[in-house]
Amino acid sequence: MSAVLLFCTAQVPVQLINKLMEDCILPDPDFAVNFFSLVRTPDQPDIDDWATEPPVDDFTTGFLGKTDAELRRFPAERIFQVEHGQTIDKRWVAVLDERSMSTQTVVLHNSYAKNL
Repeated sequence: MSAVLLFCTAQVPVQLINKLMEDCILPDPDFAVNFFSLVRTPDQPDIDDWATEPPVDDFTTGFLGKTDAELRRFPAERIFQVEHGQTIDKRWVAVLDERSMSTQTVVLHNSYAKNL
C-alpha cells in the first residue's frame, strides 16, 4: 500500500491527527499500518516517504482554508515523477477539516484522468 498525503485545512488539534494515525494500526499492529504522510505547510522541505510516525508535535497548518482543487494539485506539483518503488500515491489526498473535529472523520479524495 502507498502513503496518502494528509492535509489540515483547519487548525486541527494534534491529538486528533495522532489518533487518526494510531487508529490505523488497530486492532493488529502486525498486519495494519498507518498510511498517512502529513504535509504541514506548502513549502515543507521534505515529505515523509512513507507514513508520518506519531506522535506529531504541534504545528500551524499552512493549508488553512485551501480548496479541494488546491490540495489535489499539490502532489502533482511536488512529487515530480513516479519511480519504481515510490511510496506516495499521487492520486489520493486526505483532508482533516473543521468538521473533522466534531465528527472525528477524514475525507479522502481520488483524482483520475478525465479521459477514463
